[in-house]
Amino acid sequence: MNTILKKENVKPRQAITSFSERSAKRCKFALRNSIHLMKAIVCLTYPSEYPEDGRAFKRHLDTFQKRLKRLSIQGFTCMEFQERGAPHYHILITGILDRHELSRMWFEIVNSGDPQHLQAGTSIQFIVDDDDYRLEPDRVRYREMKRKGRKNVKRMFIARAEAESYMIGYFKKMNQKVIPDHIKNAGRFWSHNRGLVAKLHAVVLSGNDHDLKRKVRLLRRWYMSKLRSWGIRYKGQFLPEIIWDGMRFVNDLLRHARGDTLEPASS
Repeated sequence: MNTILKKENVKPRQAITSFSERSAKRCKFALRNSIHLMKAIVCLTYPSEYPEDGRAFKRHLDTFQKRLKRLSIQGFTCMEFQERGAPHYHILITGILDRHELSRMWFEIVNSGDPQHLQAGTSIQFIVDDDDYRLEPDRVRYREMKRKGRKNVKRMFIARAEAESYMIGYFKKMNQKVIPDHIKNAGRFWSHNRGLVAKLHAVVLSGNDHDLKRKVRLLRRWYMSKLRSWGIRYKGQFLPEIIWDGMRFVNDLLRHARGDTLEPASS
């Protein structure tokens, strides 16, 4: 005879009704520790008609993510709601997609049938190094288009540091995190592929004991000032076990070991 074991006093999972501060904090942590892997930012929107049941539009997102997986691309997704009440997604991806292929893919997934949605339902911005030669000409083009009244124009290339600030800026737009009354089963506001944040890098510093202790002491003070600038209070004597901006911290650690000057603390 089979015996079924049932846990007692286990509360059922509550329906998500808002984007909480705790959720935003976890989201920022995951983002800061995966931004070094990202190659582009994708935006997905719906045509004039869109599903009002979260189980439907999350199924569209799941299908899109599965197609990315077949291309060996992982993603970090943030959901928002437009003024008209339609959901839309901002997705950081670890690979490069052709603009036309992206448009066709999302057009087919949502079964749109609207030619205008095929042209304007998606966008992609490519993430490049901060010193990439394409950044400045693209900024000039963007400013010129804005001057001519093009409200929906976007940058084609965006620096990695800008991409992080760009995404964190979305978390602060709480008016777009309010679930409209007609939307049911909205689900989670953000997600990422399993294992995305768990990619670890080993860093080894060499040198004499006195020099290493001095470097770690200076680095600890610098990092504590960064945490304070983000509103995070840490009173421990040594570096915290959780590094909020993991890969940026590792890169700064390597630069400091080479004798480079550390950047000022910023948010």
